[in-house]
Amino acid sequence: MNLIETMNIEKNLNEKEEILNPIQQLEQDYQKKIGTLQKKNLMQTELIQKKDTTIAQSVETIASQQKMIEKKEQKIEENQRTILQKDRRIVELEKEERLSQWKSTRITDLEEEVDRLKEPEETWWDKMKEKFKPKPKYSCYGSSHWWDDVKSVMLKGLLGTGFALAVFWGVYKLMTSI
Repeated sequence: MNLIETMNIEKNLNEKEEILNPIQQLEQDYQKKIGTLQKKNLMQTELIQKKDTTIAQSVETIASQQKMIEKKEQKIEENQRTILQKDRRIVELEKEERLSQWKSTRITDLEEEVDRLKEPEETWWDKMKEKFKPKPKYSCYGSSHWWDDVKSVMLKGLLGTGFALAVFWGVYKLMTSI
């Protein structure tokens, strides 16, 4: 029995080996696939970590660039405020310059007016006196005042009119008596 049993056992063993060989082969294939998958998983994990690192660096870079942009925007706003202040100051200076020019021209005008007022002003009476001032070559009697000339002219007119009336009256009487 021993031999039969041994043969049976060997046969069983062979059968088991035949059954086990494909299972072992499958197990080895499975182990290879698991190893390959683990390597791929490890590679992907490393790749993901690298990408995460890159993303983190990009985020940090973007954040620093945003800070720089904000700083530049603040500088731009400060520059704009400074420019506005300078523009306002320029406008104020221009106003002051125009005002000082106006003041200087006004002062000059007032000084001229004061100078003109310091000179004696001719009144209409002075002008009339000058207008009718007797001129020796035109004066009837060589009088020194215009009123004397007016009186003499009126006197001459009355005398001339009286003489004309007397002549007319004489001619009228002569005509009516005939």
